[in-house]
Amino acid sequence: MCSKTATELLHARREILRLETELAKWKPSTADLPSPRDIISRSDIIVDNEKHRIVIDNVPGKAILVDIEGTHSMEPLFAKGHNLIITDGFKYEDLVVGDVVVFDAGDGLTVHAIKGIELDAHGRLYTTGGYNNEYLDPVKLRDEHIKYLYIIHIA
Repeated sequence: MCSKTATELLHARREILRLETELAKWKPSTADLPSPRDIISRSDIIVDNEKHRIVIDNVPGKAILVDIEGTHSMEPLFAKGHNLIITDGFKYEDLVVGDVVVFDAGDGLTVHAIKGIELDAHGRLYTTGGYNNEYLDPVKLRDEHIKYLYIIHIA
């Protein structure tokens, strides 16, 4: 009886290892994820130490300041309490894997990274997900779902 239990335990451990290995394929480490691209050039960021302010010139489109709620899905890039600057000044055809976007898939606004882009007969199809989520978002997005592009955040 003891030998059977040990064999069953060994098989269970092997199955756990197999499942963990399979899960690792679905959730890459944050080091494996593309970083958001630079939207603002360094020459457009002015640090004014005398007036204790930072000025960003030449922001494409309309810049909007938003704060992050505590879902933890985009950690370690940003977390609850961080302030994001997003813009509506982007072209869908310029979006790339790694860009962080704000989208509405029907249940309110979400901030996640683009993990994949496909083309089909109806246009571009985006796969998104949080950096800290184990799985991709369940709904693939179209251009009309993406409302804003992440530019920068302030912790």
